[in-house]
Amino acid sequence: MKTRFEKRTVFAHAHIFPRKYRNVQNLPHWHHEHELVFVQSGQASVMYNGDLFTLTEGMCAFLHSGEIHSLRADCGAVLIVAKLDAAHFSKIIGDRRLRSPILTGEYHLEDLFGELFEELKRADAYSGIIADSLAAGLIVHMLRREPSEQDHTDRNGTAEKYKELLELITRGYAYMTFDEAAAFMHFSKPYFSQYFYRHAGMTFTRYLNIIKISFAVEKLLAGHSTVTEVSQSCGFNTIRNFNRVFKELTGYTPNTLPQNYNFVYDLKEYTDSSFDPTLNGTELLEP
Repeated sequence: MKTRFEKRTVFAHAHIFPRKYRNVQNLPHWHHEHELVFVQSGQASVMYNGDLFTLTEGMCAFLHSGEIHSLRADCGAVLIVAKLDAAHFSKIIGDRRLRSPILTGEYHLEDLFGELFEELKRADAYSGIIADSLAAGLIVHMLRREPSEQDHTDRNGTAEKYKELLELITRGYAYMTFDEAAAFMHFSKPYFSQYFYRHAGMTFTRYLNIIKISFAVEKLLAGHSTVTEVSQSCGFNTIRNFNRVFKELTGYTPNTLPQNYNFVYDLKEYTDSSFDPTLNGTELLEP
């Protein structure tokens, strides 16, 4: 069963892939890699499996492979987000799982990430080995110091159903309704509303509108359809409602959208089974 997950990270000479961002914002998503989120400056919120965590400057979270999460940094906040190859580091992590994603020990992460970036920029015959050893050292100390337990996650339960729902929304965004989504999850409407907000960090309606507008932007930029045709094909019942939501989410009217505008993700770049959850406004500082 295909679910809505972020496109795979391509690991080159190292099995850790760090990037530095300002104002990072993304949609709820999951991926096969583990992820480290370090706040270099400012503050950010991490939604992880339905729980909301606040990270202030100097704090770090470790997000296990396969778990649904999203990031929302405060304006101006700088974050380092590092993907780790789950298969490569499984020999260390095994079936252990942190009880909380928030790391509480002292790991000198500012220095560690600085050294990591320098090694990956060097890109010589040894940089990948050194980068992997830095990541492995962090993981070992993390598992020593942080409370952990054996992973008993139910991979066929509600979380998997939720992943399937995100995929269905993307495929049937023009016709999907709140009632249909609640029924798919086998939840009452009030409970579904609470569940979705807890896991997505936004209401079902806002999430659906973000998906709709991302497709609308793609269709408008392609230039083959009128605004009315795009509105109807994206599931808006009136052109007035379409214009209102479009302006709210993009800052432009459909008729004044810049030709080079990028909203949520470029539909041409990704396969049906993966996407880039990063929202417009996120600034990449260091690749």
